[in-house]
Amino acid sequence: MRECLIIFIACSSFTMFAQDSSLLKKRFFKIRIERFDDKQTKGFLAGITDSSLQITEAEVPFGLQAEGLTTLNYNLLQAVTVKRRNGGLRGLRTGFLSGFAIGGIIGLASGDDQTGFIRFSAGEKALVGGLFTGIIGSIIGAVIGGALPGRHFNIAAKKENFDQLRMNVLDRAYRQQ
Repeated sequence: MRECLIIFIACSSFTMFAQDSSLLKKRFFKIRIERFDDKQTKGFLAGITDSSLQITEAEVPFGLQAEGLTTLNYNLLQAVTVKRRNGGLRGLRTGFLSGFAIGGIIGLASGDDQTGFIRFSAGEKALVGGLFTGIIGSIIGAVIGGALPGRHFNIAAKKENFDQLRMNVLDRAYRQQ
């Protein structure tokens, strides 16, 4: 009986540590393209190959096939700007968490009040300070995250410039964060 239990635990632990076959995260990239014929194209990046971009007007995650794709070869591209969707929300989250942590540390470090009509413990100060600085941090983070312009690439119909764009997008699409 004991051997069966050990075999069961060993077999179930293998499935717990199995890797996910899909490394591609669900990332949305807004894209703005300036072409040599003075036309601008805006949309979402659906895919990228070694020599072309696949763009759609529908909001689709990078790497998934979509209908209505427009394929643009690199020799037609003058400049490309790539931006991740929801930058303001990511900035809000980061600002709140960092502000909450800083305010909590300051509140704990100030210690308990010993005198006065209203006395606060270090934990109460940490909570109030964390909430206050978290709110301020979330406002600042949302403004900064929403205002970031994205990554700009001057392609100028050169393959090596397009390869820099491709490697940047693929790195951001497969990044684990």
